[in-house]
Amino acid sequence: MMTNIDLQKKENEKLLYQAQTDVLTGLYNKATTQLMISDYLKYSSLQNKNQALFIIDIDGFKEINDYFGHLFGDAVLADLARCIKKSFRKSDIVGRIGGDEFLVLFKNITGKGPIQKKAAELVRLLHRKYTSNHITFKLSASIGIALSPLHGNNFNDLFRKADIALYHVKENGKDNFYFYNEELKTPRYISRRSIEDFGMENKRKQKAFQENVIEYIFKILYRSKDADTAVNLIMEIIGRKYNIDRVFILEKNRKNEYYNTFEWCEENVLSRQNEQAKVPSRIAKKFLERFDENGLFNCEDTSLLDPAIKKYFNNVPVKALLEYAMMKQGMIAGIIGFEDHKKPRVWKNDEIEVLSFTAEILSTFLLEKRALDQLKISNAQALEILDHIDSFIYIIDMNNHEILFLNKKAIDFFGTDQFGGKCYDFISCENAPCPYCPMLLLTDSIEQAQQDIYFPKRDLWVHAAVSKIHWDDSRNVCLLHCNDITALKKAAKINTI
Repeated sequence: MMTNIDLQKKENEKLLYQAQTDVLTGLYNKATTQLMISDYLKYSSLQNKNQALFIIDIDGFKEINDYFGHLFGDAVLADLARCIKKSFRKSDIVGRIGGDEFLVLFKNITGKGPIQKKAAELVRLLHRKYTSNHITFKLSASIGIALSPLHGNNFNDLFRKADIALYHVKENGKDNFYFYNEELKTPRYISRRSIEDFGMENKRKQKAFQENVIEYIFKILYRSKDADTAVNLIMEIIGRKYNIDRVFILEKNRKNEYYNTFEWCEENVLSRQNEQAKVPSRIAKKFLERFDENGLFNCEDTSLLDPAIKKYFNNVPVKALLEYAMMKQGMIAGIIGFEDHKKPRVWKNDEIEVLSFTAEILSTFLLEKRALDQLKISNAQALEILDHIDSFIYIIDMNNHEILFLNKKAIDFFGTDQFGGKCYDFISCENAPCPYCPMLLLTDSIEQAQQDIYFPKRDLWVHAAVSKIHWDDSRNVCLLHCNDITALKKAAKINTI
């Protein structure tokens, strides 16, 4: 049984953790980072070893944050922070010191070579690219480095010199690292991260990304300006967080074939998107038969699968697999998969829970998006058909005579600025509803009617067909379909003379 002392100890540990860490990334916050580095340099650094202070500045983050929104930006920062932390040892000190800036003390290194290697590795690992509406946003890292004891033995000296080295990188193309040396000029600028500001924290309230992954995923999807970019980011975040080598989404088309619409691969993992461009239903069926009642296929070791399905893994490095079925009206509409290529893996309950819920959110979002995309296509096709009809077609509010829609023929004949105007103003050039308006033929019992109409101010005859249609619950709307019969009427008049 847990005693009051144990509870109090746990609560104190929780409060200490909250006081020391950056809420969003889980790294040390600015004040804690400075204190820990200062204390280490003063009391604990080893003789004849280098201590390397890295200031890491993310290039291009502001543009991504502004374009995609701060929730998307938060997710990107959390992913970058995870990548930075993973690149260093547990004994190293890693903190976030600003919106898109990080500080690391790389401890007790022999020689300069390992420090150069680590900096180059970071520059490479922190490359990111996000595309939306044919606009590509690139992320990179600029890193300034100062060494102890060569450049100083206290935090202030090292930070100032690493900052000067960082400025040199930023002024020379970014996306690189540089070591401080005495020949570098002190920049004539006010640093955004002056040492005096180390006690100030980001005032915008943020939730810990690692503890609220599902909430972030949901909000990113439904608030993002670009759905495809959001889905790709989420796959990357989940893949990196749970050490997954490949995440993929297969969606079913009308021919019951499955095709790869999204894929994220860890570094050095080969893409299989082209290979999965068209997966026949007979092959997909062999996998789908192994899904349980919850729509999951949990494979901890692909080498133990029966031969009928094992053969599909002979030429791929997949060692463990977790797949989720995308369901639409009780039918499987796609598959979301998570692969481990390193070794067989027992998927933990919390991993299965988060990955399944992530897949469920992605599934719901994508199925809604596909339905909306199909509706847009259908609407576009319908509009194209209407635009190719050699007649005037209008949709008009029967209560106030407002024009809600008109096709290309009507635009070309009556003018481009009709939308939202009054039908009698644009069509018949009247100042009030026409006494010969075909809408007058419609009643509670008569929903469609036809008649020939003459517009005297245009010297135009039309055969008008009018019918009530459903638009929305707040409007009484009709469809007006008019064929120009002026030539027929004039020819008939000549023949009667």
